[in-house]
Amino acid sequence: RSQEARQKLAAEARLAKSRSKVQELTRHLEDDESLRVLDDFREKLDSQRREISSLRQQLSAAKDEAAAKVALVEQGRLELSEGQEKWTRERLRLISHMSQQKEELKKTQ
Repeated sequence: RSQEARQKLAAEARLAKSRSKVQELTRHLEDDESLRVLDDFREKLDSQRREISSLRQQLSAAKDEAAAKVALVEQGRLELSEGQEKWTRERLRLISHMSQQKEELKKTQ
């Protein structure tokens, strides 16, 4: 029996050692899985940073384009205003000239 008891104790010790190794390997696997999750998270974060950078560049370009268009519209408004003023002066000059000609025509009749 003593031999049997020693074998049983040895078997239990091997079983405990195996369970300990399984637990240790399980912890390593969990750590490894955690690292994979962190790597995936880091890759997604990097991808989002690149996307944000690209969107910022696009926004900056769109703002520049909008500013250029606003400047063109303002230039067009100035030109229109100047043209309207010029036309008003010309119209008044023509009305005055026509009025003078009518007066001269009345004098000759």
